[in-house]
Order: sequence, then C-alpha cells, then structure tokens
Amino acid sequence: MKAKFVKHILNFKRPSGTSRGILTSKDSWFLILTDQDKKGIGECSILEGLSYDDHPDFEASLKTLCNQINRGEPLLDLTPWPAIKMGYETALLSLKSSDPYSLFPSLFIDTKESILLVEIKNLELLLIEISKSLIKELLQLNQILNLKILLKII
Repeated sequence: MKAKFVKHILNFKRPSGTSRGILTSKDSWFLILTDQDKKGIGECSILEGLSYDDHPDFEASLKTLCNQINRGEPLLDLTPWPAIKMGYETALLSLKSSDPYSLFPSLFIDTKESILLVEIKNLELLLIEISKSLIKELLQLNQILNLKILLKII
C-alpha cells in the first residue's frame, strides 16, 4: 500500500462563525491510499484554534504517517491526532469499498434528487436565500408555462 496527502484550502463564500471567531477559509488535507488499482480517500480536517489537534506539527505528523505506510513500517500512535486518525480510517474504508466515494451505500447517498441543507444561524440571511430560490423557481416556471408573474417585494 502507498500513501500521500494533498492539502486543499477551502475558501468560504460567506464568513462562518465558531466559538473562537470568524473563519473565511479552512485548511483540509486529503489522505490518499493506493493498493494496486484501488484508491481510498480520507479527509484530515481541523478547525484552527478549535480542534484538539490544531498544532504546528499536524502536517509533519501526516507526512510521517505516509512515510511509514510507504515503507511498510509500524504506524505512529494516532491518539494525539484524531483528525489524522479519522482521515486514515476513512481512507481504509474507502479503499475497501467498491466506490471510493461511497463508504456506506444507502438511498440517501444514491439518490439523484437535490437535497437542500440550510444552517439556521441568521434568520434574515435564511429568508433571503429562500426568497432567491423561490424567485428562481418562479422564473423557470414562467419560461415553461409562459405566465405573467408579478413579484411584489415588501
């Protein structure tokens, strides 16, 4: 088995609040395991200033894990690194799965329908997003049925 990781910075469309402040971006590391023609992927993710394993040695520990896997050595104790442990265990599950992106197949995962997830922290922002979605649907309906729609925003 071989291992590598890729760092990816998630830039938020909207700042997001935590108990320690506001985030505009977040670092994530994707651990990629390969074994012959199979691939497994797991995300090692921390929140800066909030996660237990937010430590300057985080990336170095992830690199050590990859080196140990690549050399077939015993692995370091991942107890102090729960994000790395989670990413490693997820990558192993992914590697064993018939689809590396579907660890636990279910109707929820396999559906082709759109699923809307809304975080209700700011009611005003929620109402704006709902309004945008409704207006978009009405405009699409208008194109299909050629209706005359009058929108009055109060």
